Amino acid sequence: MVTVAVAGGSGGLGLIIAHSILDSKKHKVVVLSRKENPELSALGVDVRPVDYNDLSSLIAALNGVHTVISTIAVPNKALADSQIALINAAVAAGVKRFAPSEFTISSYDSIELYAPKTAVWDAVVASGLEYTRFTCGLFHNFWAAGTPKGEKEALAGMPAWNFIINVKAGTADIPGDGGVKIAVIDTRDVARFVTASLDLPKWDEELGMLGEYASWNELVDKAEKATGRKFLRRYTTRQELVKLAEDPEKRFYNQFRIAMVDQKFTVPPTLNEKFPEIRPMSTQDFLDNAWAGVELPPPAWK
Repeated sequence: MVTVAVAGGSGGLGLIIAHSILDSKKHKVVVLSRKENPELSALGVDVRPVDYNDLSSLIAALNGVHTVISTIAVPNKALADSQIALINAAVAAGVKRFAPSEFTISSYDSIELYAPKTAVWDAVVASGLEYTRFTCGLFHNFWAAGTPKGEKEALAGMPAWNFIINVKAGTADIPGDGGVKIAVIDTRDVARFVTASLDLPKWDEELGMLGEYASWNELVDKAEKATGRKFLRRYTTRQELVKLAEDPEKRFYNQFRIAMVDQKFTVPPTLNEKFPEIRPMSTQDFLDNAWAGVELPPPAWK
C-alpha cells in the first residue's frame, strides 16, 4: 500500500480517479485541492488544501506521498506553472512517482491550447522522478450530454459538451470523410487502468489505455442504433478545418478535429495488455445505456 495524491481530485476526471483508488482498498488517497471538500472528507479521503504559489505549502501537502497523479487542466501558462511547482515540490518532499496531467494523446503539438503541456512534460522528465504519460484518446462520456437517464453519472466527470456528435439533436459535425479511426474510452475505465498501474513495479514512459478504435462514421452509426433514428451528418475537409481554425474562438475545436484527421488519436494498449482482466465499456453499450428508449425530436442543427 502506498499513499497516492491526486491533484485536482475534487472534481472532473481527478475525482473519478480518486474514487477508483479509494474503491480498490489497496492504497491511501490524498486529494490536493485549492479548497476544502467536506463531501470527500466524509468518505475518508484526506483532502489537503494547497496554494500552488506557495512551495512550502505544496511540500507539506506531499508529506508521506509516494505517487502524484495530476489532473490539473493546462490551458494556459499559469496553470502549467502550477503543475511545474507541484513537480518541484514532489522532488523536495521525496515523492517517487509523478504522472502529469495528460490523458489524451502523446503528440499534440498541433493543438495550440495544449502548448503549455510541453513545459510541464519537460519539467517532469528532468526532475529525476519516475514518471509516465497516461494516454487514452477521446472520452465517449461527452455523448451523454442532455440525456434524461442519469446524465451526471454518465458524464462521469466530463462537462456536458456535444463534441462533434450531438446525440440529443441528432447531428454530427464530422471531420474529414469520417473514415479515420480514433481511440475512444470511458473515464471510469481510465480510472480503473490508472488505479491498476499503481501496482506496477515500474512505470513505462507512456502507459496507454484503449477502450476501442472506431471511425466517426462508425461512432455515428452507434448513436443511430442507440436512439433509433438517422442523424444529420456534415463533413468538413481538412482544408476547411484549417480555415475555420483561424478564428480564435473556434481554434481549439477545429485544431482538435485536424489532429483526428491527421491520425494522431492513437494510443498503445499498454495497460490493456498488462491488465487483461479490465474490460473497458464499449461505446455502443455506453450509448445504449444513456439513450435507448429516450423519446427524441426529429434531428435538427442547433
